[in-house]
Amino acid sequence: MTITLDVLPAAHGDALVVTYGRPGNTHRILIDGGPAGTYAEGLRAHLEALDPEDRRFELAIVTHIDTDHIDGALKLMRDEELGLAIADIWFNGWPQVEALAPKDDDRGGLQGEYLTELLTGRRWNAAFSGGAITRDLDHPVKLAGGAELLVLSPTPEKLAVLAKDWVGTVTKAGFKPGDSASVAERLSQGKRYAPPRAAGEATRGGDEAGERGGGSKLGTDQAPANGSSIAVLLRCEGKQLLLGADAHAAVLTDSLTAVAGHAGTPKVELDLFKLAHHGSAGNITRELLALVACDRFVVSTNGDHFNHPDAEAIEVVGRPGAATPPTVYFNYLSDTTKAWSDSAAQQRVGIRAVFGDGGHLSIEV
Repeated sequence: MTITLDVLPAAHGDALVVTYGRPGNTHRILIDGGPAGTYAEGLRAHLEALDPEDRRFELAIVTHIDTDHIDGALKLMRDEELGLAIADIWFNGWPQVEALAPKDDDRGGLQGEYLTELLTGRRWNAAFSGGAITRDLDHPVKLAGGAELLVLSPTPEKLAVLAKDWVGTVTKAGFKPGDSASVAERLSQGKRYAPPRAAGEATRGGDEAGERGGGSKLGTDQAPANGSSIAVLLRCEGKQLLLGADAHAAVLTDSLTAVAGHAGTPKVELDLFKLAHHGSAGNITRELLALVACDRFVVSTNGDHFNHPDAEAIEVVGRPGAATPPTVYFNYLSDTTKAWSDSAAQQRVGIRAVFGDGGHLSIEV
């Protein structure tokens, strides 16, 4: 059994494909789609390169509503030429968020409304009977091919916080959450999410860090959208990958504490840890790292807009003086990551750095 994580070119965002199984019997999971402007040469190019019979995914996860994760997924859902088959799609849209919102609250994100509209009629959150995907450490979700997923984030409380923000953007656009007709009309008129290849699109930010300035930034992210991220522990024949989305460090810490306690071990053994929020210091803490035994970490970003990864995050991952330092994979060699290409810098913080080719990394676990 092999597991491969493909980190695709997505500028400052995430677009990931997990492939697992054996020759002749492989299975795939898609996680996020990156910004709209990277779709054609990132996610779409990767999917086009697959044989048509391999364009079947056991699961697609859209982790949260920030544009650097959701925009490419919006284009994908309208891209019928690919002939993609997806057994289940995980996304906390307005119906799920509204169900957890305080009854006197009604707020949220425009891209979330778009994807809610596009998922209507599809298999959506089927593993959760159509309800919200929230932390459930007692019931791993089993997928075909022997894989299972344990949802570590978000908590219902984090989705309730997101609900408080759900109306602002939507109201500015001139309609209310859940107004399917208005959303469908805007989608039909807009070119940004038109499939399959729209030339001249620029990437744009949509990922507010929510971190406090001054001093250490470790664990300071408070952004509601990031807190709503779907982060999972992927297990397959004794191997474990933590795919952190943009989840808050405290939520991951609580989840991993419970996972380790259930296993009766002080730490959770990981074969790979895709760091949350593109290596932001706001989404990692020493307490979190103390809960995992891991020698391979992944940072997905070119650093545009938010200057990730933070040096503080890479430093806290490192183990100065270790005989075998952990490996940190960067999918881009960019202004924000090139400092770690220097051997002296790697030795100082105690890491070994590996860089992708133009934003693409393929890591076999």
